[in-house]
Amino acid sequence: MSVDDLDGQVIAGTRATTTEIDLHLACLRRYPEIGAVLHTHAVHASIFAVTQKPIPCVLEEFEYYVGCDVPVAPYHGTGSGELGESVAALLGDRAATLIANHGLVVVGRSPEEALRLINLVERAARGH
Repeated sequence: MSVDDLDGQVIAGTRATTTEIDLHLACLRRYPEIGAVLHTHAVHASIFAVTQKPIPCVLEEFEYYVGCDVPVAPYHGTGSGELGESVAALLGDRAATLIANHGLVVVGRSPEEALRLINLVERAARGH
């Protein structure tokens, strides 16, 4: 993992900036209150992404922390600005969105919070 500034420059960590940096930056710029954007290919959430179906709000804590159903953003090329804008536009009052045929994006106030939300979304997807 790397920590990048809003110009996409690595400021901490030993890894290079992800090719999906525009996705992360679009979310951070649109919602300055968030502190972390995590992108994953978690197995069960990715099944929903591949089938292009939202993950339904099936757990009370899911609605509280994630903000109800996890919608599916249309797929755009990896690393494209369009992909970032598409995902950021769907977040709104939610903490997660799927990328069609690709995976899951979760935002949080910190990396730790975003990781907890990934686990919650994956648990809901697995149980559905």
